[in-house]
Amino acid sequence: IIVGNSGKKISLEHASHPCPKCKATSSVQLTRSEKQLIVLNKKIANNMRVRYECSKCSWKNEELPYDNAMLTQLEQYLAQTPDEE
Repeated sequence: IIVGNSGKKISLEHASHPCPKCKATSSVQLTRSEKQLIVLNKKIANNMRVRYECSKCSWKNEELPYDNAMLTQLEQYLAQTPDEE
């Protein structure tokens, strides 16, 4: 008997982000998904993945896309921060 467990999802952050696909304002969170493969009552595989997922649509990605405002702020911060050697 082979059983694939759909596993569980755990939210890793309290903050939420806008979705780039469905444009929902606060539906994306960093999530850890765990899946298991069980054969003859023995766990033989355990797959864990961490990624951003939207709770409203099917969008999933390893990283959040940067919007122009965030990218501008990041560039300004990096320009003001002296390089440490």
